Amino acid sequence: MDADDFFIRQKSVVYMRRTLEMMKRMDEPALEFVNWIVAGSQDLKNLLMSRLGTKEKDRILGEVRAPTFHTVEAWKEVDFLVSALEATQPRHHGHILKGVKIILDEYLSSVQEPNCPILENLASIQETFRLSEHESELILFIFLTGVHKPFDDYFSEHLDSQAYAGRKYLAGALGLNYSQLQEAMSGQLFELGLLRRNFNLLDLDEDISRTLAQGKAHRLNSNYFVKAAEDFINLKHHLLPAETIHHLLGLLKRSEIPRFISSCTAPQAQEKPHLPGP
Repeated sequence: MDADDFFIRQKSVVYMRRTLEMMKRMDEPALEFVNWIVAGSQDLKNLLMSRLGTKEKDRILGEVRAPTFHTVEAWKEVDFLVSALEATQPRHHGHILKGVKIILDEYLSSVQEPNCPILENLASIQETFRLSEHESELILFIFLTGVHKPFDDYFSEHLDSQAYAGRKYLAGALGLNYSQLQEAMSGQLFELGLLRRNFNLLDLDEDISRTLAQGKAHRLNSNYFVKAAEDFINLKHHLLPAETIHHLLGLLKRSEIPRFISSCTAPQAQEKPHLPGP
């Protein structure tokens, strides 16, 4: 497992841990995803077997043809865990959910923040477009749905988190409230074409996906920025939050300030973002 794979699993734990706070019980897709994250943890098997009687344990072990649950072959683990979950009585579902949260918490506490190419590339993209932390996190989430099938299977296929009805799961996984998610989705990510809506899905621009995977963020300049022909650049072309532009316009209306602003804020750079056409 390289640094990027390790980072993806670590982020998956963070997103899944938040998502579990919205759940009342574990279901089969959630169990499969957690099993992928922790890579066949014995703790997960122990947890699922802890509330079963002897007959149920023997039956399930017979189905996977293993003498003990510690010797279940890797390719049979999912079937084994799902059978154990299905055999668990409803009164124990809360215990299983709490146990899975503990397993994920312990996983996070046992690992360090990885130094990986994806993180470095995301930081470069964030700096290039002056993205907020929420916008950067949204880009990363959409990227992961496109490069890792287990991630996509759970968050896109099962929770349908990119569709309007499933946005609560997207917000929850990202650790945002609904208004924060709406702000991230209605800002410059779409204005600059970094994200696009494709029916119920969110598509990440190919250049952004390529940069996250391969680096070389400087190549984005030729696709997203053009030389400015004017001496002064309209405020709408600056990568500034809407509230900042509103504040600047308010200052310009005050008679004692405009000259000072003009002398301090004349653009030094000769580039402005290229806004894609409709």
